[in-house]
Amino acid sequence: MTPLLNKIVGKILTLKDYSLSIGIVKALAIFFEANPFSVERLNLSSNNVNAAQIKIIIDALPSLSYFKSLIVHENEIDLINLPSLGVLLNKKMPENLEHLRISHCKINWRTTQELLETIKQRCFLKKLELIEIKMNGESVQLLIDIIHRSKSITSLDISWNKLKTSDMFRILQVLSKNRRLEYLNLSWNGIVDQASKSEEQEEIL
Repeated sequence: MTPLLNKIVGKILTLKDYSLSIGIVKALAIFFEANPFSVERLNLSSNNVNAAQIKIIIDALPSLSYFKSLIVHENEIDLINLPSLGVLLNKKMPENLEHLRISHCKINWRTTQELLETIKQRCFLKKLELIEIKMNGESVQLLIDIIHRSKSITSLDISWNKLKTSDMFRILQVLSKNRRLEYLNLSWNGIVDQASKSEEQEEIL
């Protein structure tokens, strides 16, 4: 456990390409619960863990005071992870979660929809990154509701979702009325595909 704790720098714990056994996962959760001011930002990337192991970690995160950022990259997210994530998202200022990034994870359509529903209920996020999470039409509507309701989100990344052009226009319509957003990443979605097709047609002509 000591080598793992040595990775905490400035209250930031970055675990990239760091395989986590069930024993380490449980020990990490116990550490968070016993040390509420130890970590404010957590990056879990390519850790070879399943949703059950991620759940153990996320269950412990609400015990961290002033926990601000959670990144889950190339791991697994399932429905069992959402209740504790909801608790984390519901924390009020100044202890609120500000940054959530779910990217290139193993996730199904239903979990994506419930994840967005969880975010929609109540959150104080400033930075939301949902990258390659298998969004469909219903998920897009939930995202639109989040954008419309949120008074705090200033950065949004929904790249690599391969959304249809029609869904992209729906999102752009609500974004056109948003005056708070400072950063937006829509790459590898329908609008890009449509642009590519137009370029190909021009080349043919």
